[in-house]
Amino acid sequence: MRRVTIYDTLSRESRLFVPRFPPRVGMFVCGLTPYDEAHIGHARVAVVFDVVARALTRWGYRLFYIQNVTNLDDKLLRRAGELGIQGRSKMSRDELEQAVADASGTRRRKAS
Repeated sequence: MRRVTIYDTLSRESRLFVPRFPPRVGMFVCGLTPYDEAHIGHARVAVVFDVVARALTRWGYRLFYIQNVTNLDDKLLRRAGELGIQGRSKMSRDELEQAVADASGTRRRKAS
């Protein structure tokens, strides 16, 4: 495994990255909250964390990577109402995967 340092914005210094259970790394990333039209920020999140995930994997870490789709909250529901979008109580897995792929411009990768 490659030694990795990460800049800690709280302490304003670089720190050695040490996983809790080497060589395994868990990464949970907040994904899209698409309450309006797509913008560059949606792509930025997908690209930045995809690069981090690929780098950790390439450097020998065993990655468990999860990215959520959205959090339903009052802001999202209010905006949907303003746009005249009716809520759905359920979405099929295929519809969800297609929506995420469309929104982020990514495709699902097989776990290694």
